[in-house]
Amino acid sequence: MSDEDDFDLPTDFPTNIETNKSIQNLPAMPFFKKAMHALNLLSYIVVLSTYLVATYSGFGINGISDEELFNKHPTLLTPNYKSTKFIWGVIFFTQGVFAVAQLFHPRCRDHILLVQGIGPFFILASVAQLIWYVSFAYGMLITSVVFLFGALVCAVGLLARQYQIFQQAEMKIESKKNTTDMVIPGGRAQKKMEDSVDDGYLLLRFPFGIYAGWITAMFPLMLSIVISTFEVEVSVLVWVAVMGVALLTGLSMGLLLR
Repeated sequence: MSDEDDFDLPTDFPTNIETNKSIQNLPAMPFFKKAMHALNLLSYIVVLSTYLVATYSGFGINGISDEELFNKHPTLLTPNYKSTKFIWGVIFFTQGVFAVAQLFHPRCRDHILLVQGIGPFFILASVAQLIWYVSFAYGMLITSVVFLFGALVCAVGLLARQYQIFQQAEMKIESKKNTTDMVIPGGRAQKKMEDSVDDGYLLLRFPFGIYAGWITAMFPLMLSIVISTFEVEVSVLVWVAVMGVALLTGLSMGLLLR
């Protein structure tokens, strides 16, 4: 085996490296990958369609629009609705680019960050987000919080898995200290090792970083909405708001320091 085949890079999906042995042993691997890609796109379309109906259709879900539902539950953490629409717009745009690229872009659809990093996490997060949408519109607040937390767990799990893959790749690259240049599998020209670990960021990491950050922000908000329905004292709502801001700050710093 040559040195070129021995690198575990987060660029293409290799077929003969140690970290991918479990993937190689899966039956009908091409069908498995195509099915996952198709389910990623389907999940995106279903969630996007639900959001568009809730936000722009005029009748929303359960006869109430997203804005009316938003204004129905004011809390100390409730952001401006226009800002919320803008952030969701960015999220759906970046995820849409991902959903198309992972089907048709050759380097993206076999990327190790997609096959091993994203895996089923995006599909599970989309299902949880869909149930959160619908249950919130139908007034099932506790159910909505539970499934929003599920979406948050899936999003953070996705990012954590991708981070783990990057660490493994960097360790293998560092072990080849005497090699400064290499040929990346897939027909690319010579490229520096330090640049290769960043390949795939915009398509396969950035959309989910924004998504995880926004879901993290939504969770204290939904928790505040549920608590406010029990007619608790204002001091409790203030405490929840303060802890929510502290949580957001801590998670943001943690992601930045990574």
